[in-house]
Amino acid sequence: MKNKNSRVMQLHAANKKNPLSPTCISKINRVLGVSEFMYYDLHGAVSVKLNAALVSDIFSYIREDMVFICEEMDERGLLERPADSQDS
Repeated sequence: MKNKNSRVMQLHAANKKNPLSPTCISKINRVLGVSEFMYYDLHGAVSVKLNAALVSDIFSYIREDMVFICEEMDERGLLERPADSQDS
């Protein structure tokens, strides 16, 4: 958990000119927490039984969070886009 928080705080500190909102930081923390759970707790497991509705809810939250995070970062000029995909 400490590594996750330090990564988020580094991101936040690196963008003092256009700091991310507390809501965005919270959503980044949640996405990182879920991804770490999926990797460390489920990676290599021989047998895992997860409730389908729970899994669906988790990925629904992640999708919503990622859209929010990307929109905020884009508004603040923190996302880089490939040259061929930039808006005219």
